[in-house]
Amino acid sequence: MAKRRRNRRSAMLQICVDPEARDLPVPRVHHKGDVGFDLFVARDTIIPPGTHLPPTDIPTGISIKVPRKTWATIVSRSSAHLLYPTLRLCSAPIDEGYTGPLAVRVQNTGKKAVVVKRGMRLAQLVIFPAVVPKVIVVRKLPKTERGSAKYGSTGT
Repeated sequence: MAKRRRNRRSAMLQICVDPEARDLPVPRVHHKGDVGFDLFVARDTIIPPGTHLPPTDIPTGISIKVPRKTWATIVSRSSAHLLYPTLRLCSAPIDEGYTGPLAVRVQNTGKKAVVVKRGMRLAQLVIFPAVVPKVIVVRKLPKTERGSAKYGSTGT
């Protein structure tokens, strides 16, 4: 019975809420068919201007454990650019083994600092199946229709 329970848990997104975010909603999808779990800003955060600066981490107040054989990434909500047109999200993979705090990493391309308020839904967590193929080294790759043609090779 314990094995069955463990398998069910491994197929779920596990979320641990930090004390500072206990009053915020737990991330969820809002409509059937949606793929993104809305993430809430846990603390007012000032993002200084300048792409030459390192990105600013905006805390979400949660830590997660993605299901087995998956990985996740944080992406902008489609409406985020309307509220914060100068913010650019820096996305990176969140591996199956990572269980630390989640932050939305952004850069401010504008000329003025931007304040992101606590409780805002700025980004979404999206989970993907993980495919980690075996690697083989070959002398030559198989021919394809496109081959090594680069940008614009399929038309504009």
